[in-house]
Amino acid sequence: MKLNSRAYDRLVHLYQLVLNRVHALNSAAFLVGDSGTRQSVGLEPLDPRIQLSVTSTVSGGTLTMNGDAASDVVEVRLNASNNLEYRVNNGVFTDDLDTTATGSQRYLIAGGGVLNINLGGGDDTLVVSSDALLARLKLFNAQLNYNAGASGVNGDAFESGMTGNQTWRIKSDRIDTDRSSSEGGINIFGIKEMRTGVGNDTFAYQSGVENFAGRIRDVFGTTTLSAPEGSLRISDLVSSGGPLNVN
Repeated sequence: MKLNSRAYDRLVHLYQLVLNRVHALNSAAFLVGDSGTRQSVGLEPLDPRIQLSVTSTVSGGTLTMNGDAASDVVEVRLNASNNLEYRVNNGVFTDDLDTTATGSQRYLIAGGGVLNINLGGGDDTLVVSSDALLARLKLFNAQLNYNAGASGVNGDAFESGMTGNQTWRIKSDRIDTDRSSSEGGINIFGIKEMRTGVGNDTFAYQSGVENFAGRIRDVFGTTTLSAPEGSLRISDLVSSGGPLNVN
């Protein structure tokens, strides 16, 4: 169909009016108030979706937390109800321990329970800030396994935020809490820095020559290195808060 110049101009003008009207409707919505007057309401963009850097799942008595390639600080503790709770990068504590399920999924440490915390890549830090958490692990013969994963630039760390005196055993593949065969505890794998708590901490080993290719940072209290049966090799020892003893 061939249009003359005037008809074509009118068609273009009409199309432009319709297009402008569509844009106006998309940029504002209109509500009618109680008084009958029309009020304009602007539309605001949604906040960007937040991708969780740590996911958590519960299966039976096993809790598994997985990190990503970013550097994260994860803090775990017990709340007043003895449920485990955690936070990431100084955020808000939550006791919802299954990010894949609907509703709040709480986790109560019971007999033979296992807590696997795998923080993935980056320079990650796990903070245990509750003496009650370690006490419950021991009481119910439960295990908290911290697998630091692939390190970033400075290496992964474990930080004890506990206030009581603790004894840590340095072994060939890990650092763990001293306990009897019937007690549970904390097992730490693959870290480059160990930060002591507020109390007096002791680092010891059982036999042979054990190596910790990392740094022990004395934050508070007195830190004692005990090697009763041989030599204990630590690549770096830093005091930033309290005295150091070597036995």
